[in-house]
Amino acid sequence: MPTTTIAEQAAKKARSKGLGSEEGLSDSLKDPLMSKDSGITPLAGVRQKESSLDGLRSAARATEGHFMDVIMGIAGSTGGKTSFPGLKKLKRTKEKISDDYAGESGRVTDLVRGSITYQSIEAAEAALAQIEALAQDEAFKSISGIADKKQRFKEAGGGYKDINVKIRMGNGMVAEVQLAVTAINQAKHEGGHAVYDVIRTMEPKLTEYTAEEQADYAEFVVFQDEIYATATDLAKSGGEVSTDQASIWKTDPRMLKVEAYKAKLGV
Repeated sequence: MPTTTIAEQAAKKARSKGLGSEEGLSDSLKDPLMSKDSGITPLAGVRQKESSLDGLRSAARATEGHFMDVIMGIAGSTGGKTSFPGLKKLKRTKEKISDDYAGESGRVTDLVRGSITYQSIEAAEAALAQIEALAQDEAFKSISGIADKKQRFKEAGGGYKDINVKIRMGNGMVAEVQLAVTAINQAKHEGGHAVYDVIRTMEPKLTEYTAEEQADYAEFVVFQDEIYATATDLAKSGGEVSTDQASIWKTDPRMLKVEAYKAKLGV
């Protein structure tokens, strides 16, 4: 199986954040150490009507209750379970604007967010079809359209899988809906997210690490992919992660190494 270089991993991550271009990468994106001063201009993407952070937060507070009603209605008719983490915290929002969106507040589309969890991938895809139908129904004014969607179940590669939909509410505010599956969420809580935290923390300064530490990073990427590949297979059939499988992940020597890195990195 071909391996992905550190630079290629960094470039892929940058593209997922709307940096660079689909046709090719700028020279700065070929460098895994992309500085905030690189002069990279984000691609045009989904934007809020409000461009100021204060305006966005005010619109989000006005939209949240109605958004929850809409999502609970969809979940009720499709057999899903809802979860609402509340509005994104101000500190995290500011970090995202600075780190991911080159200072453009209007590109934050997950101030208002919620998730619906299903037992199988098929059920999650059926929920997406219903959201798409509602967005096209002129009699249903709560959703004026779908601004963007990512069907990660259909994407190649490992890592966490879900369907992410950005919907534009009737008042113009863009909110984010995650359509998740039980087995994959279980894998996240049974070790997958711990591995991801270490990968995410190491990645920005990867070339500053020793060769041994870079090898550990590569090992963690493979381990994360293995965890979610197993969970995705279960999700296809509506299964769940067993206690035995969770124990296998938690006692894997790589997980013990992950825990050591978490302590060292303070994550």
